[in-house]
Amino acid sequence: MQIIFNAAFDTKLKVGISLYIQKLIPHLAKVCDLTILTPDPHLFSDYGKTIPVPDFVRYNLRRTLWTMTALNQYLKKTEAVLFSPLPTLPLFPKIPAIAVVHDITPLLVRRSIPAKEKLFFYLGLQSLKFADYIITVSNHTRKDLRKLHLVPRNRIVVAYNGPGITPSPFAADFGKQFTPYILYVGSHSAHKNLSRLIAAFARINRKVEVPNSQNQELKLVIVGPGSPEQLAQTRRTIARFSLQPQVLLFDQLDENRLSSLYRHCLFLVQPSVYEGFGLPVLEAMLHGAPVACSKTLSLLEVAGDAAVFFDPYSTEDILNKIQLLLDQPQLRQRLAEEGLKQAAQFNWDKTAQKIAMLARRLVPGSGNLETVRSPPN
Repeated sequence: MQIIFNAAFDTKLKVGISLYIQKLIPHLAKVCDLTILTPDPHLFSDYGKTIPVPDFVRYNLRRTLWTMTALNQYLKKTEAVLFSPLPTLPLFPKIPAIAVVHDITPLLVRRSIPAKEKLFFYLGLQSLKFADYIITVSNHTRKDLRKLHLVPRNRIVVAYNGPGITPSPFAADFGKQFTPYILYVGSHSAHKNLSRLIAAFARINRKVEVPNSQNQELKLVIVGPGSPEQLAQTRRTIARFSLQPQVLLFDQLDENRLSSLYRHCLFLVQPSVYEGFGLPVLEAMLHGAPVACSKTLSLLEVAGDAAVFFDPYSTEDILNKIQLLLDQPQLRQRLAEEGLKQAAQFNWDKTAQKIAMLARRLVPGSGNLETVRSPPN
């Protein structure tokens, strides 16, 4: 089975769709032959044939236009399937095509995304009319996509993500120096709701009894990227509550240090008002960290019964659930145990196998007699 994998993205990054590409390709290479279109061929040379594409595809607006107008010239194999980890495809692709929709955040979040970026996202979504299958990373995203009425419902299939990072044997004691702390992992975009998390943190009882810790002053550790404007807004919120000594900001950390932070935190708090999946929740559970997160439907889906949930629009509810976990170590222990069981359901091998199964349906003679190739509606 031959898949042409469109990795036209800034694949040197370690977050979001870039991380999805980096984690999926090694597992997909186990179950099919890959040709990888990428601006970073050296990153993927162990997993199949690589074909360099223009460096400007790293950037959202240019990548959308390139995908819709120029990608077709690379699609010369007649018995192959195009796989795009983005919600954009060529217009009238020469071969069967599968695309991924991670979320529709630009259409739902108005404040933090520029109008031009929203326009190009919407333009890219229109190209999904040419998809034979669309993969969503959660049932929640599938429901959101169905509401747009872009493609028939039977073409939309859920294939969950695996974790971005797994527990590292080299994580050492990086996280120990900050104990006791609660952890947030994610960007500083407005829909991540950091302002309410910081406001809630300002009001809790920050004196915590932690065995084997000399420092009993609770901290909030925030890990994730943001634009200069977003980071400035976070710092202003911290300053408004006079929390500079208690709130620690990290931009990018290597996997070993992030793994250590997951391992040593009291619990993860994920307050997003919208998520397509919620990788930090899965990663925390995989590390045995308890989770408190918003009632955003995708987070309910990922966390199952292994978290306490709050209304992300209520600072009071966020405060109460954080205080609940601080006050009840037995609850934290139970959630940690349940989280390990829940996290075991999500892995990249399952994702790769689902994609390969769909691809085989689209190519005659590839081991599956069912072929669903048809013109877009």
